[in-house]
Amino acid sequence: MDAVRFLELVQEKDIKIQEKAEKIESMKSGSSVYYGFKPDTGITNSMEDKLIKIVEQQDKLNIMLQEFVQYRSDVIKMIYSIDSFLGSEILYKRFIDYLSITEVLSDLKANYSSYEAAIRQFEEKYKIYMHQNRY
Repeated sequence: MDAVRFLELVQEKDIKIQEKAEKIESMKSGSSVYYGFKPDTGITNSMEDKLIKIVEQQDKLNIMLQEFVQYRSDVIKMIYSIDSFLGSEILYKRFIDYLSITEVLSDLKANYSSYEAAIRQFEEKYKIYMHQNRY
């Protein structure tokens, strides 16, 4: 896994959490069409089945949140451990604040070669870690 892909996982995990939360809210509001539970057949335990599914999904969301917080925290520590302060700021704004490369470089008055250097530094420092740890 390369550095950019590794760092992009922060945002991907965040998006998956948001989608799961939206799914749960949809289930709670009753506007869900089908989320793995049986359609309402008039049986009295139908509401109970829906509530059980909501609780199960909420438990999964809580686990996802815990894993995300830990992953994001680890990535932030890794970003700020590279030798260049500007490089750290570039990577933080790009992969933690989710700004576009153009926005980051404009905000920091940096150029694209600074971004490339930050990626190279991160990749050199964490190449073995990124290949050993699959996320």
